[in-house]
Formats: sequence, structure tokens, C-alpha cells
Amino acid sequence: MTNTIITLECGHTLIFHRNIPLVGEICLCLKCRAYKEVMHAPAEWRIKCQSCRHSAPYGSAKALAEVGAAKHRRVKGHETHVVAIYNGKKLMRTFGDRMPTLDDVFAGQDPEAPPY
Repeated sequence: MTNTIITLECGHTLIFHRNIPLVGEICLCLKCRAYKEVMHAPAEWRIKCQSCRHSAPYGSAKALAEVGAAKHRRVKGHETHVVAIYNGKKLMRTFGDRMPTLDDVFAGQDPEAPPY
């Protein structure tokens, strides 16, 4: 479980473990004892397997999200699964869908043969 720090309009900060509020939402400031608008909340890192139902939030911990994606593929025996890493709603990276190399493209072809 990771912590996410948000900043309120009064300048105070709150720490959330889950259900992180978005910018513009209202939260109770514990120091002011008043409801204040969220001014800054970092996007949450999340992984989602594109081959099964696995999904997990990682708060503001990018490194843990990458470890979680690799661990899901290794531990669950899903070497063929593609795991996507999102920051908010933006796709940042995928694990498991490597680009083909030239060796993969030209596998089984005679290197001396003409290209046509």
C-alpha cells in the first residue's frame, strides 16, 4: 500500500492510502477544520492485465507499479500476458509486448536471397 499526498487550497496536505480525490473535489482539512478544495493531486499509478481481470492501484509509486506488472506476469504464469501501466488515464508503458527484432522478421529467410 502506498501513500499519496494531496494539497488543499489552504496549503495544508493530506495523505491518502486509497480513494484518492481528484483536483477540484472537496475534502476536510484537519488543521483548518473546514472543507477545502483539492488543488493538487498526483495521478495514481495503476496496472491492468490486458489478458485477464487483474488490476491494482499503486498510488504515486511508479517503481512499485512496474514491479507489480513484472511480478504478475512471473508469479501467475502469465508470460504471454500483456500488462499495461497507467498514470491516471494515460497509458505509460506495457510489459510483455516486445517489438520484433530484425532476427524475428527475417527468421528462416536466406540472407543471400534478393529482397523481392
